[in-house]
Order: sequence, then structure tokens, then C-alpha cells
Amino acid sequence: MARCALEEVRALNDEYWRSLRGQTTFRGVRDWIEITTPYLDRHNDYLQVYARPRQDGWSLTDDGHIIDDLAQSGCNIEGPKEQSLFHSILARFGVRLEAGALVVEASRGDFALRKHNLVQAMLSVGDLLHLSAPSAAGLFDEDLAVNPKAGDDRSLTSRAMQYTVVIEQSRNNFSAYVPDLPGCVATGASDEDALREIRQAIEFHIEGLRQQGEPVPEPCRCT
Repeated sequence: MARCALEEVRALNDEYWRSLRGQTTFRGVRDWIEITTPYLDRHNDYLQVYARPRQDGWSLTDDGHIIDDLAQSGCNIEGPKEQSLFHSILARFGVRLEAGALVVEASRGDFALRKHNLVQAMLSVGDLLHLSAPSAAGLFDEDLAVNPKAGDDRSLTSRAMQYTVVIEQSRNNFSAYVPDLPGCVATGASDEDALREIRQAIEFHIEGLRQQGEPVPEPCRCT
């Protein structure tokens, strides 16, 4: 049974990768190759990456889109907290800031990984908008208390952790995510459904981090 399930998951995963490849398009733009990815930004627009060959590999960039979008949305990331979070995101994905653009260098061997890291950085930096005071005030958000389990000897045990949840309405449903817990997301037919689902998602997410021996991120609301 387990072997059959494993083979089925592998086949489904292959189908997933074929779907991603089918949704990726390429176009020449002057000296660059424009790569339209299947990943959506907060406007529901497809993220675009630009690649250009260099002597020993490739340069990849967002062409300044993410930083420009934050600025046009009134998000100020110049404060010390915002800068600390911003640079921690860049360091996590091995991305640098160059003339207002997010940039990575790649070789032929690690092109796919470096491109994926750039896309992850673009999504994470774009989420900084939801941590700015003006944006957070205009969104439906709620602090959720997550109580550590009794008997856990980590430093978390002495208090509840308050995470900010951001809930947004899309075309077909509501989505919720936790800025302090990358990858912790949920959806629902209504904002109440999304909130209920994200409560469970937070608990599962934190439990998974603990089981893997990884640190649980501290809540941090930027203002």
C-alpha cells in the first residue's frame, strides 16, 4: 500500500512540474530574456524574472518591480525594523539589492535553484507591504494567540505568542497568511472560514517546526 501511494505521489508531482513548465513563458527583451512564471504577486499578476547571460553564467533580476511596487503602494521600508527584516529576507535567499532591483547570479548548474530563490525573495519582500502600518490598518487582520504545549521546555513555554494574520479577498475566495510564518497559509469561502482555517494552520505549522527541531519565529509587527 505504502509503495503504491509513493508511486502515485511521484506521478502526481511530475504532473505538477509539467503544469508549472506549461505555464512558464519566455520572451526576448533587448539583451534580456523575460521569464513569466506561474507564480502570482499580490495583484494577481504573474511574477516576471529577467535573465541575461554573462561570461561565467547568468544574471537574474526582477528589474526593480518589487521595490517600485512597494514604494507606489506607500510602503516605507527604510525604518530599522523594516530594513532588518528586508535584509534578512535577502540573506535567506542569497539575493542582493542592486540599483533598486533584486539580483542573483547563477551558473548553468544552479540556474533553476537560483531562479527559484529569486522568486521566493520577490514574494517575501512583496509581503512587507502588509507589515507597514497604513496597510495593516486597512486590512482585516487579527492577532491570534498560540499557546505552547505544556511540558515543552523551550523558552516559548512561559507565554502565548501573538501572530498577526492578514486576510485578503481574491476573485473566488478569501486567503489568509501569517507574515511571521512563511508558508503558513489558508483559504476559505468567507473571511470567517479563512480565519478558522489559519488558526489550525498556525498550530500545525509550529508543531511541524518543533518536530523538525527548527526554531519557531518570534512574532514581529513592523510599524
